[in-house]
Amino acid sequence: MNQTVKEIVGKPDRGEATMPLWVVLGCLVSFLLVVLMITPFNPAMPFESLDGSWIYAMNHATAEHLRFGRDIIFTFGPLASVYTTMYHPATDGLMLAGSLLIAVAFFAGMYASTPPGRRMWLLLLPVVLSLGVSRDVAFLFLPVLLCCVVARGIERGRPFTATVCLLAAAMAVLPLVKGNFSVMVGLATAMTVLMGWRAHRRTVLLAVAVQLLVMPLAWMASGQSLPDLPRYFIAQAPIVSGYTDGMSVVGNMHEILYFLMAAALLLCLSLVGGIRRYWHVTVLIAAYLFVTFKSGFVRHDLHALTAAVALAMAGAFLCLSRAGRWSVLALVIGLAGWGMITRPYASVSWDASTTRFAQMVRQPVLGLVTRLRDPAALDNQFKAISAAFGSRPPFAGYTGTADVYPVEIAPVIAAGSIWKPRPILQSYSAYTPVLAQANADHLLKDPPSRIYFKLDPIDHRYPSLDDGASWLPMLGSYTPASLESGYAVLERSRQPAAALQPRDVERTSAKVGQEVVVPEGNDPVWVTMDIRPTFAGRLMSTLYKLPKLSIKMRYENGDTADFRLIAGATQTGFLLSPTVADARDFIALASSQQQDMLHKRKVVAFTVYGDSGTRRLWNASYPVTFGRLVIPASAEADRILAATPDQSP
Repeated sequence: MNQTVKEIVGKPDRGEATMPLWVVLGCLVSFLLVVLMITPFNPAMPFESLDGSWIYAMNHATAEHLRFGRDIIFTFGPLASVYTTMYHPATDGLMLAGSLLIAVAFFAGMYASTPPGRRMWLLLLPVVLSLGVSRDVAFLFLPVLLCCVVARGIERGRPFTATVCLLAAAMAVLPLVKGNFSVMVGLATAMTVLMGWRAHRRTVLLAVAVQLLVMPLAWMASGQSLPDLPRYFIAQAPIVSGYTDGMSVVGNMHEILYFLMAAALLLCLSLVGGIRRYWHVTVLIAAYLFVTFKSGFVRHDLHALTAAVALAMAGAFLCLSRAGRWSVLALVIGLAGWGMITRPYASVSWDASTTRFAQMVRQPVLGLVTRLRDPAALDNQFKAISAAFGSRPPFAGYTGTADVYPVEIAPVIAAGSIWKPRPILQSYSAYTPVLAQANADHLLKDPPSRIYFKLDPIDHRYPSLDDGASWLPMLGSYTPASLESGYAVLERSRQPAAALQPRDVERTSAKVGQEVVVPEGNDPVWVTMDIRPTFAGRLMSTLYKLPKLSIKMRYENGDTADFRLIAGATQTGFLLSPTVADARDFIALASSQQQDMLHKRKVVAFTVYGDSGTRRLWNASYPVTFGRLVIPASAEADRILAATPDQSP
């Protein structure tokens, strides 16, 4: 057993060969538990929800060899299943192989970073992993480990060659799992080169070479073309840069305070022993905590659990890698921070924690047993669930090219349609001008024959903001065919596709907090805005997030309504008036009775305003462009609406 562990991490330290048997057994138990907790032997099955739909779609995109960076532009890459752990027959092997590589590399890095006399403490690793379900915590820590293992090799005089290769290989896979993992991978690689160039140049070059070799091999193993790899990384830029404004949610500020206090104490403890000796640990732990802070508190809901467990992971690492009472204090601080942040979302009691731990061990064991006893069980379960998805109206029975707005992709694929996705496959993610325009251009250059359309905005956004720029080609090139199960079924009616163009364009300047009057007229009103953050706002967006913007609509009858406003989505334009609340309203836009049916939704004025801090972080003035839309009347729209009672709220 001892020899097996040594083979994973490299040549032994002095005195390591005489590790007591009980320490070796403890390391082996920890290793097996880490592998079980990270490797999805019992994978999730498809489920119906916003997240479940894109996860299903990402697996299908990999299985069908859709081109990431062109056909698919999303936060995740072709190895997304390593993160999502959702089963698909075509991606199961990739999911298991990638997860197993990460699990082994994670343990090997922790083992190599831990002095021989403290290796029994490695039993902490599965405990920390069981504190939450977010895979970001372990995945993002791999880059930290590479630099620390190289530094420990410099101290020892001999590099952990095998461990360095494992960590480098796992790090090369991470950006293909989730695009924003590239930040930590790039930073850690640069620091490793900087720190180890003189002392262990061969080791550093080996780590870089392994990454440069494994990444394209993994990319091609997932069915992608090698020339598309640079495009994949370039396409990540607007997804990552726009996330802070597009997806932010306000949460409890006390949780942020707890995190910052615990993080500051952990960083101070990381310097114990000398800043010259451990500066790399402090820098990397700071980067790790910053990235997990953004992951947890930009969209401040259950995502906060990622930041909470990251504190425990950082504390556990400092406890493992250092000797003395300060190391135990780091663990205590990390666990205290985890408990304070987690308590509003989940129980942190001993009973709840042990139950969660047992569940995270039991489930993969049962899954492994199932795979060995009945290899076809997972496939059969997947087919049964997919068949149920595909039988749902209005998707069942259609086998042509199709796409669905805003999010429910899984039923379209499961029904047997040829999924022809827009690049940003779920509408809420088209939150920058580049992303919104890419989706609109798709409907002009390579449109599907059918679109299933409804409105279901997240975070109480103004409904027409989601994929707002795509409404022009939809209204110009598609005709409603039916209204079923809340969806407007749209059929392509023009070839080549064409987009409506706003007419009688008027430009004006507006100020945040002041009401803007909408030009009079009976036609629908199209609007673009260009609301930008100040320099201080851009800095705040990088470090945390901007104050939320909202828009207050005032209607012709005097009623008002408030909605979330995404600044980036307004730059390519959206339908301002009338307010379209559901698929029936969308069909009514093409009705000869449009004005009678939607007159109560006519917007006569609006006000853009923001949360506390808006004056300093958003520019006070912004340009506004109005245009009227002349939408051709459709007899089919009149027929559909006559047969469907008004159910709009």
